[in-house]
Amino acid sequence: MEDIKAAFDAKPPREFVEKNAGHGRHEVRRASVISDPSVIARLRNAGRFPGIRTICKVVRTRITADGIETTVQFHITDRRMTAREYLRANRSHWAIEAMHHVLDGALDEDRCRIAKAAAWVGALRRLAYAVIAELRGGMSFKRFAAKARANPAALLAGL
Repeated sequence: MEDIKAAFDAKPPREFVEKNAGHGRHEVRRASVISDPSVIARLRNAGRFPGIRTICKVVRTRITADGIETTVQFHITDRRMTAREYLRANRSHWAIEAMHHVLDGALDEDRCRIAKAAAWVGALRRLAYAVIAELRGGMSFKRFAAKARANPAALLAGL
């Protein structure tokens, strides 16, 4: 980790900056990558991770009513990528997490103990997720799912 931090300090690469506002916060993300094989070769213990092609850094600064918070993360990857590609890949992870949060919170996915048809039921849950996302309007996923369970005929009539 020290070598990776030092690499970014010694050779400040170009950054890709993305800014967002919403949900009561402003967030700035600064991504940078180093794909220079000579820099990567100088990393101690790089041999423990064969195929490293890029080292990555993202600095997130979040401004909310509670104050300012900055976090720094470092990653390694076997793909050669630009700072923009890295930030997009890093952010896409949260779309999956958000869907899982909804599937668990609104549809109780984590409590399900189905064994034999788990793949089919999972696919149906994701279909339900897509339908809810399309039809819920300003209503929360959890509230819409509860209304749909209480009166499925009304849901079907809306399709």
